[in-house]
Amino acid sequence: MTAELRRSRATGHMVRLLAEELGVAPSAIDVAFGRLNVHKQRQIKAPAHLPSVFQVQTTLLD
Repeated sequence: MTAELRRSRATGHMVRLLAEELGVAPSAIDVAFGRLNVHKQRQIKAPAHLPSVFQVQTTLLD
């Protein structure tokens, strides 16, 4: 069961989750647009690694 969303707490959770997944400090993730909105745009400074979903498939580029 999830808690009710209040005062952009979901945004804070999202930033912490992304920071852990990308190997950066939460302060390296900036919510450029939509902090209090469902639609968000994020900027991540120098991620240490990217999940496989973001990896470029070089076989398609050859």
